[in-house]
Amino acid sequence: MEKGSSVPEGYPVGMRVLAMDDDPTGLSKLEKMLRSCDYQVTTKASAVEDVRELLDNPMGFDLVMTIVHTKARGIDGFDILKQVKNRLPVILFSDEYDPEMSKRGILGGACDFMLKPLQIKEISLIWQHVVRRRLFAGCSANTDVESSVDSNDDPDDN
Repeated sequence: MEKGSSVPEGYPVGMRVLAMDDDPTGLSKLEKMLRSCDYQVTTKASAVEDVRELLDNPMGFDLVMTIVHTKARGIDGFDILKQVKNRLPVILFSDEYDPEMSKRGILGGACDFMLKPLQIKEISLIWQHVVRRRLFAGCSANTDVESSVDSNDDPDDN
């Protein structure tokens, strides 16, 4: 670990990404880009498999990347976002440009919304979402501790 940080030394090498796209070609391209950035990658071809993996291995990932709309009915990227946004950064991506869909994703808690075809430059920077989440969590924890210490200070004790 780097001193004073919740980020392991050498990060983002080894960052654990769960990637889902029901298009096999798109999933293969995404996996290759993620691996070229030295991320550890688990791929799933359906949202149902994605959710099952997250339930079976809740601490096994640092970030989730998922397609918004899937060909299968029932569950999509927005459903995955709802289930994990409080635990993990989620990046949604789509084949189509739709400002309302993008807005819905970001307001729903996604840390990013990307358009296909995904680019290596974008993929190489996704680690920043994990670091921000960890730093923010650390700041929140420190703020809570500082607040409780401050509230215990009695001005009459001085």
